[in-house]
Amino acid sequence: MTTARGHPREWVADACARHGEEAVLAWCAELLGGAAPESRDLDVHLDLDLIGGPGATRMVRDSGAEYFPRVWAARAMRYAWRESGPAGAAAQAALVVGLRDPHWRVREMSAKVVALHEVGAAADALAPLLSDEVPRVQAAAARAIGEIGEHEHLAAVDAAVTDPDGMVARAAERALDRLRERLDLT
Repeated sequence: MTTARGHPREWVADACARHGEEAVLAWCAELLGGAAPESRDLDVHLDLDLIGGPGATRMVRDSGAEYFPRVWAARAMRYAWRESGPAGAAAQAALVVGLRDPHWRVREMSAKVVALHEVGAAADALAPLLSDEVPRVQAAAARAIGEIGEHEHLAAVDAAVTDPDGMVARAAERALDRLRERLDLT
């Protein structure tokens, strides 16, 4: 990605301080939903450097890695978040869209953020990711289902426990334990 110093948490905090958390979160929801980075019509100028770090805009332009803005938008939602309101609703809906993104990095990051913020509306969209072609996506989906899944997700997670990829199997085991705990099945 970028070689800039700092942490995404700091970049997003700075963007929120300068432009407001609501505006940054709404912009990230639009990006994750597939909008072009420059398509936002705002009173303030938002560019990818705010969430991807210094040089992010140039890196995307020069590399053609069109999926990075969506990854960064989902990642920014780790640090800029609202449970309710227009931006919160848009962010939750965008995360569900991100779970179906064609690029695995977007699916993985969306699943991580869903788990972190316990976005219950995403539970059914996570279940198909347990059989994703990328083990990192499968593992992230299992962890997220552990945090937000319901009884109807138990069988899918249980099946993932036997996945040949050890990372996926371990994540599914922990998710199954977490589901049983949350659903009071232990």
